[in-house]
Amino acid sequence: MTNIEANNMFYAIMAQDTDIAVILQGRTYNNRRSDGRETEECIVVNTPWCNHDRPQSGYSNINIHVPDMIVTIDGKEQLQPNLSRLSTITSRVLAALDKNMVEGVSWTRPQETLMQETNHTEHYINLRIEWINCN
Repeated sequence: MTNIEANNMFYAIMAQDTDIAVILQGRTYNNRRSDGRETEECIVVNTPWCNHDRPQSGYSNINIHVPDMIVTIDGKEQLQPNLSRLSTITSRVLAALDKNMVEGVSWTRPQETLMQETNHTEHYINLRIEWINCN
């Protein structure tokens, strides 16, 4: 399996899950966002690395992007991460990974990291999935 095939596998799981489609206010992207969509609620799947050993291993990322929200603290408006939306979407993504299996491929529960997108007014959850392909 190439890293593109691994990427397509996780992208298909995200794009075809009806629970995710119902709650996501944006799109699911394969590898990277479309130009001009730098700040939107979306899911971006990418697979930066895999080897070609037997069994094969690699890792993929599922990044859940949500625009920051404006809140007033001590009379001042500021941008803060929308933790509620990030949590809701992340829960649905984890459920989709739990219920979808690919024959010959196994993966661990993802590592989860909240990150700030420095060039845009948003935060995202990075889910890093380590997988093994025995096909």
